Amino acid sequence: MLLAVAVALAGAGAVAVPGVGERVVATLRTGLCIVGGDVCRDADAVAAGLEPCLTRERSRRQDTTLDLAVVRLGGHGEWQVALRSDGQAVVTRLEDNEVGGTVGVGLAFSPVHVDAQATAALVARYRGGRAWRFPDPRSAGAFLERATHDASVHERRRPDVSWQAIGGHADGVASVAVADLTQAGVRASADAAIGLRSDGARRTLTIDAGIDDPRLFADLPGFPSGPGTRRSWVADVSWEHGAARELALRTAVADGDRVEEYSARLDLRDVGNRAAAARLLHPGASTPGDVGALVDRVKRHGVVERDSYAYGEQRRGFVAAGRLGIALGIAHQRVSSERRLIDAVAWVDGGPPQRRFDCLGV
Repeated sequence: MLLAVAVALAGAGAVAVPGVGERVVATLRTGLCIVGGDVCRDADAVAAGLEPCLTRERSRRQDTTLDLAVVRLGGHGEWQVALRSDGQAVVTRLEDNEVGGTVGVGLAFSPVHVDAQATAALVARYRGGRAWRFPDPRSAGAFLERATHDASVHERRRPDVSWQAIGGHADGVASVAVADLTQAGVRASADAAIGLRSDGARRTLTIDAGIDDPRLFADLPGFPSGPGTRRSWVADVSWEHGAARELALRTAVADGDRVEEYSARLDLRDVGNRAAAARLLHPGASTPGDVGALVDRVKRHGVVERDSYAYGEQRRGFVAAGRLGIALGIAHQRVSSERRLIDAVAWVDGGPPQRRFDCLGV
């Protein structure tokens, strides 16, 4: 094979045909990928029942939280742009509103400038979202540029996907600060939600939960502590025209600048798959044996994927607060984040692992 490539490249150089060498190399790489049994082209992914990968996603979020006495009010707006391996792009608008209660206590030792405090919050949350699909990143970027400056732009265009969800969130922090130079403590949080997503004729019921592992933190001058480990779980059940179509389970672990996502999908149009999932779709009727049977069914007749992302985040804003039995304060932040696909592997119908070179590039 290498000899054939060398001869082809030599011939291309002799006749000075632009681009021939690159095309030959690309063809060779694709051929080696196919021989290796991986997913190499968009057509291979479609044949295996694999969906396009999310290759890159950027988001801009604005968070404003007001703690007034024992009441917490919050509003959060977020724009996302996601690029897919099939060349398409998706622009998403998320809106998040919350109301709840927060309490706190604090002590200050002015001679040595030590400030200790503990806070806890429990809020109810509503989240809505809309998404628009575009054939390429350029048209998505043009839409986003107009929509961020003029709300009527996205209000006039009918979304391709929309969803609403309700849920709750709880968090707690205990910390000590010295002379406004260093801060150390422990924090933890958890949230859960249930929602409904509409995508054409398809409806999807979604249940998700997430936790930030309890962790110790220490912020030193010039050395702020990084984010802790975030774990989340999502279960989706989709149906069209009254008939169940798909069961999807997803989990993700975010640790520092890396995110690992696992997903499993089972086609419920198959009689055997639907029977394996039936008990779990009726709360109270399932047993540990039913869960094991479903997991085995997914392994042998479903699609399991693992996607790895590099993640980065920047925050700008301010926090002003005071606490003495009750909480008084305001926080406002602008958060920009980006994640980029660095690895993707799929297992189809119990087969061996296949790298998603259609997403990663051959």
